[in-house]
Amino acid sequence: VGRPLSDIRSTLVITDLAATIDDVLEHLVPREQTVTDAAGRWYQLAVRPYLTADNKIDGTVVSVVDVDTIRSAQVLLTEARDYAECIVNTIREPLVVLDEDRRIRSANPAFRSVFEIGSDALEGKSLAQLGDPFWMAPSLQGALDRLARGESVENERIELVCSTLGERTMVLSGRPMARGPDRPQWCLLAFDDVTEEMKAGALARRSERAMRDMLGAASESIV
Repeated sequence: VGRPLSDIRSTLVITDLAATIDDVLEHLVPREQTVTDAAGRWYQLAVRPYLTADNKIDGTVVSVVDVDTIRSAQVLLTEARDYAECIVNTIREPLVVLDEDRRIRSANPAFRSVFEIGSDALEGKSLAQLGDPFWMAPSLQGALDRLARGESVENERIELVCSTLGERTMVLSGRPMARGPDRPQWCLLAFDDVTEEMKAGALARRSERAMRDMLGAASESIV
């Protein structure tokens, strides 16, 4: 007590604390910042004007609160979110997350590319607002109904007609997304466009049948 603050050694890594105190005294506006100590623990540093009982400013109050647990949890949460987003954005399958009202919460680049959706913001839009009757097809809505009941959708093939893509055959997979107690359930949908594979398979089968018919009708001996 009675010594200048600058005489006190601290393990906290603080930049210009004296200047921060002077600024608070001059402008009477509290300042806060997150700092670390030499061991890397996180603290919340706050500098506020000190108000006396007779409502006069008489210095400042400097407080330091240990927020290492909270800060570390936030860092881990951010890393986990960025990690998940990186994976989702790299996947070539169209993926979309829908909330309990079937509004889009997120969609990966493949979703926009495959369904030829522009750069407009998708978050918060319902499937109906995407402007194509394709999204309201009974087969797709039926799958969403099952997801809303907590069921999973496994590799379900659906036939759809899209105004921009034409007739498409999609393999749909979906999972309910648990979000903790007392929170509405969301769902994750994955689309796999197998239209070309189906066409190629049908062409191969037709070619095989044509070959068999040709061989069966030939008068020569063929082996």
